[in-house]
Amino acid sequence: LNSPNGSVPLEYKTCCYGYCIDLLEKLSEDLQFDFELYIVGDGKYGARKGDRWTGLVGDLLSGAAHMAVTSFSINSARSTVIDFTSPFYSTSLGILVRMKDTASPIGAFMWPLHWSMWVGIFVALHITALFLTFYEWKSPFGMTPHGRNRVKVFSYSSAL
Repeated sequence: LNSPNGSVPLEYKTCCYGYCIDLLEKLSEDLQFDFELYIVGDGKYGARKGDRWTGLVGDLLSGAAHMAVTSFSINSARSTVIDFTSPFYSTSLGILVRMKDTASPIGAFMWPLHWSMWVGIFVALHITALFLTFYEWKSPFGMTPHGRNRVKVFSYSSAL
């Protein structure tokens, strides 16, 4: 990172700065090691793609990098292939999303069953109501005896 005259090259002044770089420089000073910075080729932190890793994790596993200094999320997949230091900075950032609408549409009760099942239920209901209506009209043991306006007292809509 440092040039022979002790200055920082211009391209690094604009790309690499902040707390992580300050921490790396302090570690370099205290532990007496030199480092060379580069930005990973694909610009990614690292995700598993099939049997290989991309980004920073891929560079660490392949040996292209010896160490990664960045604000890097620790997750279980990455923890199985690389070692992390203890977190040195925590933040209270949060992600806000709109809550799902709690009001269901008027036909939501029909969602659990397929439309063909609802057609079957509708047809079975009407056939049953039709048989009940005819049974009531023709039976001597119905709701009203013969001759007392049976058709008006018990109708098809009553059976539904």
